[in-house]
Amino acid sequence: MKIAVCDNDIAFLNELTDMIDSYIFDRDVMLNVKKFTNYETLIDHIDEFDIFFLDYKMEGINGLDFAGKIAEKYGDKKRIVFITAYPEIVYEAFEVRAFRFLVKPMIKEKLYKVLDDLFVITNLNPKVVIKTDGETYYIDADDIHYLKVEHKTTSFILDKKEITCHKTMDYFEDYLSGYSAFFRIHRSYMVNLKKVKSFRNTYVIMQNGDKLEMSRRRYSDFCKRYSTVCG
Repeated sequence: MKIAVCDNDIAFLNELTDMIDSYIFDRDVMLNVKKFTNYETLIDHIDEFDIFFLDYKMEGINGLDFAGKIAEKYGDKKRIVFITAYPEIVYEAFEVRAFRFLVKPMIKEKLYKVLDDLFVITNLNPKVVIKTDGETYYIDADDIHYLKVEHKTTSFILDKKEITCHKTMDYFEDYLSGYSAFFRIHRSYMVNLKKVKSFRNTYVIMQNGDKLEMSRRRYSDFCKRYSTVCG
């Protein structure tokens, strides 16, 4: 996923891109970020990017007009996030199909939430980085059937292989929090809802035939999430 960030406040521009770099590190995802200080330069590079973080008010072309040009040509194929000191522009932002707007000064947790949601809404399948002893795997999230905890390790069950690492299930539950298809059904299991074949209130049967224990107290939330993700 390629992100363009445009703001004429250099200090803020650097602060925002630093936060996105922190997100890349914390989530172990692959994003490409490029900075712009004016829309006149960015307008020649629109095709290169998937996501645009745009300052609402700048000299020359303003953010709303620029976003309108993107929406008119690309529709929902490209996503727009406004960054502004003027929260009252929210209604105008919706007119140009803005995905979100963030109010200055930037709050890291809110930026992370927007980026997490962008991965889901754009159907961009995140790469899960699994580091084992001496080897690193980059796995498409959709290829994962489920995760399981065993002897202080976490194992990823894929179509034809199993990969084990020493990070905790809690770590991966947070790591995958922006990808709604994953749900923790038990302290020992987190499943990819798209790989669930059937379920009852005490167990889940995966498409590969594995039967996993379901925590009764998580069953209600599981049903709600399953309905949202799988319809």
